[in-house]
Amino acid sequence: MNLVFWQNILSPHQVPYIRELKRSGHDVTIVADERISLSRSRMGWEAPNSGDVKVIIGPSKLETTNFIHACASDTVHVMAGARLTELGALACQEVVKSNARLGIISESPDPRGCRFYLRRSKYILERLTRGRHFDFVLGMGRKGTDWFQSCGYSKKRVFEFSYVVDEQVPETHVSENSFVRLLYVGQLIKRKGLDTLLYALAATPKELKLDIVGDGPQRSQLVSLAERLHISDQLTWHGSLNSVAARHKMSNCDALILPSYHDGWGAVVNEALCSGTPVICSDGCGASSLLTREQIGVTFPAGNVDLLREKIISAVQKGPVNRRQRAEIVNWYAKASPTSVAEYFSAIMSHTYLSATRPNVPWAQ
Repeated sequence: MNLVFWQNILSPHQVPYIRELKRSGHDVTIVADERISLSRSRMGWEAPNSGDVKVIIGPSKLETTNFIHACASDTVHVMAGARLTELGALACQEVVKSNARLGIISESPDPRGCRFYLRRSKYILERLTRGRHFDFVLGMGRKGTDWFQSCGYSKKRVFEFSYVVDEQVPETHVSENSFVRLLYVGQLIKRKGLDTLLYALAATPKELKLDIVGDGPQRSQLVSLAERLHISDQLTWHGSLNSVAARHKMSNCDALILPSYHDGWGAVVNEALCSGTPVICSDGCGASSLLTREQIGVTFPAGNVDLLREKIISAVQKGPVNRRQRAEIVNWYAKASPTSVAEYFSAIMSHTYLSATRPNVPWAQ
């Protein structure tokens, strides 16, 4: 099958399964506005290895138009991060003109605040215009599928989907802690809900330690909050770390916590699970859909301090994660690995265009 993925940057959370699609025999191209954005680079992101996949970066309007009309008639164009950019708008327009196959990969928007209705109207308008030409919608997690169905897309066209991360080689000397150690990895911004985590930590055993990896405009406020809650001695602020160092932290903690008020996905959940570390995640994150078994992770209502505290205390009672438990989590994560997601994507395409049976969501099995 001929596949073209349209992205704003080379996404490290999509390229791994796209590489697998190429390896499995598909003809695959990625077209992106830029290789990596400055803002993502400052966060420690790196452009992923695209392997043998053909990559086109920053095409002009003429090059974009010519490329689309030169594609085979059965090419499937998948609008991902570029969908809401100038490049994506032009690509959608030209794909529709060429009568080619078209679908999207999308997170759900932030449902909070008065702007919710504006966002909803925008997505409904899209469904009534270019959305009429979408053969499939790959919504990120159950939040994504629920969102697009609520905007009027047929359930038959909407599929739950997942981001992926490159799987790391398991560390051979992962330490086993003498007491439960927690980890947060992410930006220090309000949307990430780190204040919820700090409030929850305030009434847990003082031996409990929390490593905080990341930086952002709320750092000074969060440091002050920790001081007011008298938990400063339990926290270690590491600032931004590169992906290798952050993954090492994940391999040596007993639970990663992602307390976001809203996250379209939250790829640190993937990174923790493939490191063998269980996750405590708010239901405001798309990636909470991966936590289908208690031994790999649990969820709590976004912003609910008391229920997050209960999940933390439960983790303390279970004790540090041992090697056997880590191995079980890593083995389970094969359901959401790049290979598994590539196979699932191929099955969705076969269902959509070749009348094959609708595939089951692999991580929900």
